Amino acid sequence: MIDRTLVQSRRQRRRGEVYAHRAVGGLALIVMHELDALSGHVAEVRERLAVARKARGLGELVRDQVDLLPETRARLMLDQRERLALLHSWVADLRGGLRAAA
Repeated sequence: MIDRTLVQSRRQRRRGEVYAHRAVGGLALIVMHELDALSGHVAEVRERLAVARKARGLGELVRDQVDLLPETRARLMLDQRERLALLHSWVADLRGGLRAAA
């Protein structure tokens, strides 16, 4: 009886470890994505400042900045799609971990 309880306790502990590993791994992927997105924002600000420095007048400054908008929008949309995909896969992994632990 004690051996059986001990084995069940070890199994539950192992399942808990697997679940924690999945949770931390998914969170790490999300954090890495956010850091990558942040570095993309910083690079874009640098590009915008470089373009702004080269402008000879207000009209050219506005036109150049407006020209950069489609690229910015596309990057932001891609970041959001990747973020949602990571979140969905993380939740699915965690739900799968719960089912396996049950």
